[in-house]
Amino acid sequence: MHTTRPPIQTALSCEFWPAESGRTRLVREARGPIHCVLHRGFVGRPDILLVAKDTAGLLEVDTCSLRIVARAGSNVLVSDPGPTKLLTARSDATAKQRMDVVVEEGARLIYAPHAVVPLAGSRASMETQLDVAQNCRLAYAGVLSPGRTVSGEIWDQTFLRQSARLAVMGEPIFHESLGLGASRPSDTRHLVSVLIYDPLAEQAVAAMREVAPEAAVVQVAEGLVCARAMVHQADEGYGIIRRLLNAWASDLPASTWGRIGYAA
Repeated sequence: MHTTRPPIQTALSCEFWPAESGRTRLVREARGPIHCVLHRGFVGRPDILLVAKDTAGLLEVDTCSLRIVARAGSNVLVSDPGPTKLLTARSDATAKQRMDVVVEEGARLIYAPHAVVPLAGSRASMETQLDVAQNCRLAYAGVLSPGRTVSGEIWDQTFLRQSARLAVMGEPIFHESLGLGASRPSDTRHLVSVLIYDPLAEQAVAAMREVAPEAAVVQVAEGLVCARAMVHQADEGYGIIRRLLNAWASDLPASTWGRIGYAA
């Protein structure tokens, strides 16, 4: 097996605990070239966690494990400094990224990273498991890019699989999987996805449709809303995510979005 560098294994576990001071206490454990930085939010607004992998991207021999736990009463927005590149494979191995998210009663977690960019010839599997309490709030968003379109790469990956599962109190209620092989669709647009779990989510559906008419917003189950859109630029996708989540939550000002690079 010939690769450009040795395999890299990274793992990060973050638990958020509300403190008596009103600030979130972060308990973290990291292994490998990965780190995180917590930015304190103003009172009544979420703290912001930026997770950064200290590599150029995810190679086919790499593995990455993320665990994020929002304990009861915590309020956190999780993002990253920039796009995640899936690097060109030099073998028939497949990069693996696994993320486990737990949101307890009374907690709110927003996950809004930058785009995933599969480079030509890349091979990757990205799995997410979302486990939530009955009375919590979760927003899970993302943008999937077609590749480095300026270099003529349009869905030119060798293999890509993304999957997300959501369970409420241990009961699975949602499963979505996207698989792409070596075919090259001609569509150069970016795929925008937003998944919201909130016992009162249906009350925000009309407002979400109004602020983002280019997105298909659907209530797929009790307390569960999905939105999808296709856009020509990743920044347009970030804008749609921002508008949708602002329609759902009232405490996400422009300064919060600016901190994660989702500024208007």
